[in-house]
Amino acid sequence: MGAVREDDPAKDGAEARPRPLSRRAAALVLGFVVLVVCARVLHDSRAQHAAALEAEAAGDLWGAAVRHERALHAWLPGNPWAEASARALERIAEDLDGRGDAGTALEVDRMLRSGVLSIRSLWQPMGERLAASEVRIARRMAEDPKGIWPDPSLPREAREAALLANLRERRDPHPGWVVALELGFLAWVGGAAMFALRAWRPAGFDRRAAWRWGAVVVCGYALWLVGMARA
Repeated sequence: MGAVREDDPAKDGAEARPRPLSRRAAALVLGFVVLVVCARVLHDSRAQHAAALEAEAAGDLWGAAVRHERALHAWLPGNPWAEASARALERIAEDLDGRGDAGTALEVDRMLRSGVLSIRSLWQPMGERLAASEVRIARRMAEDPKGIWPDPSLPREAREAALLANLRERRDPHPGWVVALELGFLAWVGGAAMFALRAWRPAGFDRRAAWRWGAVVVCGYALWLVGMARA
């Protein structure tokens, strides 16, 4: 009498309940999102590098430098276009210097330096290029007759040394807070993806999953904000 019949609605409903998303599937979804983001970054870097080469071939060295800087900003480990654009910025600065345009050469070296500094996280990629650009920047600034700091009455070598020391003074972000903000970002984005996958079901809205993954989103976003402020 207490047995459940084959056509019992309760049994049918239980069989129709969707299975929760497995951890493997969640990892695949997150991996796919990361892959798409990386592909977009690489595509942008490649496009900017190609546009820079076209501008350079047309004789527009400043336009080429601007596009090379954009390609450099779209850096990822192993990105060949970012590395090629960094080399191109060095080449353009030397070319401009050889033409007697020291002012524009200085700006291009500054673009290279700021671009390389912008891609640092737990380590500094292209450290040798950064150091070389700072030496060139200090030299060109020391040779500028319009410079007012350091004291123009000082010998050029002393002014160059003071400028180089100032350029190499860093206030790097704290590695611990950098890790915290990156983990917060992953929790924020990953939690949002899991909220969409777990809370919205064919059978209806799962409040328990919504609360759980919503809390992950909020905590991840808060950790990202704190990390950005303290790093």
